[in-house]
Amino acid sequence: MGFNFGNKDAEFCADFVLIARRLLNDFEFQVFRLHFLCEMEWRDCLPLLARWVRMARAAGVDGFPHVDRGNFFHAVYRIENSLGRAYLEMKPYAVYPTGDYYRGHFVDREQIAKPTSMQLQVMGAGA
Repeated sequence: MGFNFGNKDAEFCADFVLIARRLLNDFEFQVFRLHFLCEMEWRDCLPLLARWVRMARAAGVDGFPHVDRGNFFHAVYRIENSLGRAYLEMKPYAVYPTGDYYRGHFVDREQIAKPTSMQLQVMGAGA
């Protein structure tokens, strides 16, 4: 039996942030950094995001939304959706559930992705 000398907590944090950096656009990553990593409330995030967008536009970078409460929460929901799926489908080890990440256990993703009969009934597709 071999030994693993890595720091699993540091590796998990690095995987968590690097996956987000690769998947999210610049605006969404700023929202992720402020809201999820720094645990800031939306009221505190908006002025920082607005300043960041102004600086990006001054540098000639376009395509960022107007910063308001609605766009902020739309970005939060997009982030949760895209990163949740990515963390589950990460190979060879999914980042979520965390216990499987630390133990090195593979998750049967096909079974998780299939809706149950109860979910189908709720969605109106079941009998």
